[in-house]
Amino acid sequence: MSRDDARTRGGLRGEAERFVPDDTAAGSAQPAGGAQMRYEHLHRYALAAALGARRRFLDIGCGAGYGAQMLRRAGCEVLALDIDRECARGAAPGVQARAERLPLDDAAFERVICFETIEHVRAPEEIVAEIARVTAPDGLAFVSTPNRRLYSQRSGHHNPFHLRELDRDEFEAMLGRHFSHFRLLAQSPWAGSWIRDDGATDDATRLLRILRDASAPTTAPSAPWCTAGEDALPQPLYLFELCAHEERTLASLQAESVFHDPRQALLGELIASGLATADRNLELESARLHARQIEEELEQSRQRCARLEEHVANVEEREQEATARARALAAHARNVEADGERWRERAESLETHAHNLEERASAARRRARELETHAANTEQLTRAARERAASLEAHSANLEAEIATARARVEAIEEHSHNVETHRDGLSQHVVNLEARIEATDARRGELETHAAHLEERSRNLEAQATALKAESEAAHARLAALLAARWVRLGIRLRLLDPKG
Repeated sequence: MSRDDARTRGGLRGEAERFVPDDTAAGSAQPAGGAQMRYEHLHRYALAAALGARRRFLDIGCGAGYGAQMLRRAGCEVLALDIDRECARGAAPGVQARAERLPLDDAAFERVICFETIEHVRAPEEIVAEIARVTAPDGLAFVSTPNRRLYSQRSGHHNPFHLRELDRDEFEAMLGRHFSHFRLLAQSPWAGSWIRDDGATDDATRLLRILRDASAPTTAPSAPWCTAGEDALPQPLYLFELCAHEERTLASLQAESVFHDPRQALLGELIASGLATADRNLELESARLHARQIEEELEQSRQRCARLEEHVANVEEREQEATARARALAAHARNVEADGERWRERAESLETHAHNLEERASAARRRARELETHAANTEQLTRAARERAASLEAHSANLEAEIATARARVEAIEEHSHNVETHRDGLSQHVVNLEARIEATDARRGELETHAAHLEERSRNLEAQATALKAESEAAHARLAALLAARWVRLGIRLRLLDPKG
């Protein structure tokens, strides 16, 4: 078999397909290729050994060499041949060569084996011609290949390394061009039950009748190459020809054979597969429960983050309002202080003027009208001061109105928060779409929790800043009230000095 052609269902050795019945897959107790591969490959060699005891064999496409070893244990002389040097060396005595050009003499072998090889080349008839050439006149050739009608067409199986598969008619026509006589045997894996007479001494009398299982449920899975209702007996998945140059070579052969596995590995594989499937179902159910728990935790974290983000937004809004209010109050306090300074300067000027008037009163009686006019002017200034005070009171009222406006804005923000919660309910469909991202968001959950802790800390800091700003605002109010009170006291004292009678 070609190194480049072969790599399919069995165990692999190097670059080529090599079924190895004694190899096991890593971590598994099953042979590479499974029980079905064992049944198919070993049965062919077992039948060949039974039909060619102590004969000279040529094993074409020997692969790992297990078949040559079986034949040798049966007392046969075997020459193994393979295109792979390591395989030919491992099956020694062996020859490295291509099956289309055998470096061997004509009619050199009593038995020639070529199992599952011709489908791996583009011109299989070249191999069949070489097999006919090296088979002795009274010799027997064993040739097998997958039956394309069942192996590929009915089952839907595609083997990319089979370059030329044959159906029954093509196989027989090709063999008929190189052998005068041949007998077609049919091989297929077969699972069933064997009832036999333990007292019988003749193995041939043990299989008296093959009974079809008519009670099999129609819903049970079947092999892909089998069709319920048609296949009373197993259909030939592989075509197995016994070829000879002389009719008498085939006339006396009893080629029917049953290959029995005392370990029942195929049933063992099915039971193990069922148990493994049950374990996987339990693991899947546990994984589903874990996934639901993660989804619930994720939803709780998402809701908590939404609440924290909303709280932070509210705190930031209050901070901005408090900052703006504090700035306005500070500006107003500066204006009041400037007003007070001007009033102090005016009061000092008035005190100086009153003192001058008192000093000049005895000598300036004649200027009484002028002083009365000046007094009238002073009263006008007093009215202006009173109007300024009224303006300040109106400004304070405006500040209180701004505070009321800020409270109304807070209520509007609370209404907006209610609307945001209503909008959050509409995001449930978006949460369903996010379920596919559970695994990624599981890692994100830790980051969200860290971010939530950071937001909580930031919220506490903002609340502390808001408290400080509120205290500062209250202090500014108190300071403003003290300034206003002090101003009115000083103004009253000055008025009494100007009007001693009052």
